[in-house]
Amino acid sequence: MTHTEQDVAYVAFRMIQPHEQMWGMDFPKDYTVLGTMKERTMQAGNAVTPPAARDLVACMADTLTAA
Repeated sequence: MTHTEQDVAYVAFRMIQPHEQMWGMDFPKDYTVLGTMKERTMQAGNAVTPPAARDLVACMADTLTAA
C-alpha cells in the first residue's frame, strides 16, 4: 500500500493532558495544579515524582544521621 501526502494529513494524535502527565508521575488523581493548561503542563514537567522525592529525602536523612 502506498501512502500519499493526503494520508499523512489525516493522521491524528492526541496530546497528553496535564492531569495525565501528573498521573504518569504517580501524583494522586485528586492532586490539584492551578493555572492555564500551559502553566499546568510546565509545572508537571518541572515536578519531581513523589516516590523519587521520598527516596532522595530518605537517602539524605540516612547520610546525615550516619555522620
